[in-house]
Amino acid sequence: MLQAVHTAGRWTERCLRGLFVSMILLQGCTIPFLDRCDDQISREAASDDGTFIATLYVRNCGATTDYSSIVSLREKTSEFDGDADANIIFVAKGKQEIAFNWVSPNEIRIQCSTCVSRDIFKHERSWKTVKISY
Repeated sequence: MLQAVHTAGRWTERCLRGLFVSMILLQGCTIPFLDRCDDQISREAASDDGTFIATLYVRNCGATTDYSSIVSLREKTSEFDGDADANIIFVAKGKQEIAFNWVSPNEIRIQCSTCVSRDIFKHERSWKTVKISY
């Protein structure tokens, strides 16, 4: 009977080790692919006084989602971060033809020649001290 208990204990230990190793391997394989999107910058332009930077980029989150065309604003002292939701001022589904220009140091105009209204998910009218027109 003592041998049966010892054998069962070894079997349980092996199963737990195998489960633990499997979980580590699965975690290591899947983490890099969760919530990972590729942001391809198309254009950047500083405001007339150089205080702000506008960035147009296309986001690709894989085969199961469509591309997104995005415009974000940031202060010149900040690095580009495509995931900084507070800086995103315009989002349209798909790869769109988007142009923007600084009208003044505190106003930017965004134009999307290929957008239809149902594909526009976000279009802010202001960001910090910047006025946004379309």
